[in-house]
Amino acid sequence: MHLSEIMEHSQWFRNKAIVLTHFSNRYSLEDIRQAVSRLQSKLHSKVVGLTEGFKSEYR
Repeated sequence: MHLSEIMEHSQWFRNKAIVLTHFSNRYSLEDIRQAVSRLQSKLHSKVVGLTEGFKSEYR
């Protein structure tokens, strides 16, 4: 699921947490952090991006 789809369907999530674990290596860690920070506050408080060990083509 893409971040845009999570935002589009956010009204259906009842989870306490949404853990994102698989990121495209086309994005940098900063791109990922910025994208998560732009989420609506209700959703942002639930989202955790696990980026430890993530390797990007762009540094």
